Amino acid sequence: SSRRDSSEYFLVRHDGLRVLDGASAAAFRLLGQRYATDGVQVYADGTRIEVRDPASFAVLDHGFTRDRTTGYY
Repeated sequence: SSRRDSSEYFLVRHDGLRVLDGASAAAFRLLGQRYATDGVQVYADGTRIEVRDPASFAVLDHGFTRDRTTGYY
């Protein structure tokens, strides 16, 4: 079946691969479990997100992130 049982969704880890067009593989690094950056762009769950200063982007506690100029939630 193509539908997943709702209890299975939380009990089984579902990893996937995604091609990130334009990302620099040489500079790419993970920032925790949800975020990644190549120093030029920032990604959340595999989707590019807009931040003011990608080179200084950092993950904080409780779902907060920041860069040199701005905090994000």
